[in-house]
Order: sequence, then C-alpha cells, then structure tokens
Amino acid sequence: IFTDSSCDVELIRTTGSDLIIYYNEGEKSGYDFSLADDGTLTVSFHSERKWYEWFSLSFGGPTHKTVIAVPDGYVGDIEIRLESANLMVGSLSTNGALAIATASGDITLTQAELAGALSVLTTSGDIRVSSCTAGDVSVHSTSGDAFVDSLTCLYLDVSTISGDMDMQNIRCADSLKLTSTSGDIEAHALTAANDLQGQSTSGNIDLRELHVQNLAL
Repeated sequence: IFTDSSCDVELIRTTGSDLIIYYNEGEKSGYDFSLADDGTLTVSFHSERKWYEWFSLSFGGPTHKTVIAVPDGYVGDIEIRLESANLMVGSLSTNGALAIATASGDITLTQAELAGALSVLTTSGDIRVSSCTAGDVSVHSTSGDAFVDSLTCLYLDVSTISGDMDMQNIRCADSLKLTSTSGDIEAHALTAANDLQGQSTSGNIDLRELHVQNLAL
C-alpha cells in the first residue's frame, strides 16, 4: 500500500527480484515504512512543512516523482492512493491485483499485464488505459474523461459522472457495463461473451462493431 499527497508516481517493471522505491526525501518530509504481520507493506508520505513552505518559484527545473520498480511476475497485490498527483504505469507484469485511486490527478496505464483485478478511481482527473490485460476491471471517474483501448479482461465496468467515455478494441470473457450521467459514450470494436449494458442520462451513445450476446441500452 503506497500513499502520497502531491508527488507524481510511476510504476515500472524490473528484471530484479526486489521491489524498489526511488524517492526524494527532504528535511521536513519523507516516507514512513511499516510491515504488518500478514506481510502487507505500507508506505506513507509525511510532512512537517508549514502551509507557506509548499509554495516555490520554478523556472523549468526538474520535477520530483517517486518511482516504484516492481519485479517481473511479482506475487502480491499493489494499492496506490494519491491526492493531487499523477500516476503512470508502464510495462508492468504481476500475478496480483492493482488498485489505484487519485483525487485530482491523471492516471495512465500502458502495456500492463495483471493476473488479478484492476481498479482505477479518480475524482477530477482523466484515465487512460491502453494495451493491457487483467481479470475484472473497474474504471470510475467523477469529472474526468475515461479512455480505454486494446484491453483484454474478464469483466469490465466503466463509469463517469460528467466526463466522456471512449472505448475501443475491448475483449471481455464475461460482460461489459458502460455508464455515464452527463457525458458521451463512444465505443467501437467491443467483444463480450455475455452482455453489454450501456447507459447515459443526458449524453449521447455511439456504439459500433459490437460482438456481444445481448445488448441493453
């Protein structure tokens, strides 16, 4: 379990056998590490800065981010919780589940291979998932857009409140559910062994090239 407030996080694949975290630590901020009896490792950000110490002038200098190097075929679940930060996942391969949540940052997953479930949640950021495989997949955004392309999974549930949804080249062994309150839903080349449910309260729905058992709108 990894939690942070404002630092961008990137998950990458490593050929080594150890899970490695690369991070920046200052005089008044850093990370706390704790290991539970069940083997759960929790990494939490802490800061003793005053409110005015968070403001600084930057003229094109390097931005700090935390990099988590995950061993290829890592056995175990990974949970990332961020506040006002972005998360990038690239070329990750694990035998567990991945759960991601941000308050106001964007989430990008590319070429991730997960044996377990994938859960992606953001309040005001955009979500982009491309060229990934996973078990059950849930993607939820409140005011951001959701883009999913070239995904192979068991079950897919995508929902947005005021954001648009763009789904392409999806293959599900079970069913798909696409729900939006005020955003548009555009979905092309969807394949599911069972049902496809699509619903938008005040937005438009554009579905093309569907290969599903049943369609419910």
